[in-house]
Amino acid sequence: MAPQRIGDRDRGDTTISPRAVERVAEIAAAANGDVTSARGRLGDEQVDISVRVRNPRTAASTVCDVQHRVAESMTKHGLPTLPVNVTLTG
Repeated sequence: MAPQRIGDRDRGDTTISPRAVERVAEIAAAANGDVTSARGRLGDEQVDISVRVRNPRTAASTVCDVQHRVAESMTKHGLPTLPVNVTLTG
């Protein structure tokens, strides 16, 4: 995906690289205590995040929490609102 342009200002635009968006998603996912690792990937119309979890018994709630945290973090940082797909790995 091409770099994102945010805002239309008199002094220029802010350009956000895809890796920066992926990093925002990774940090948000890692904020969940059950996540042991997270890897983000920005697609054309979505953010994909792969996570490993400590406790398989809480995996479903962890996936929901990660999805919420990533979406909230994207909004907080003024990034485009995109669907968040969470995949369990390992």
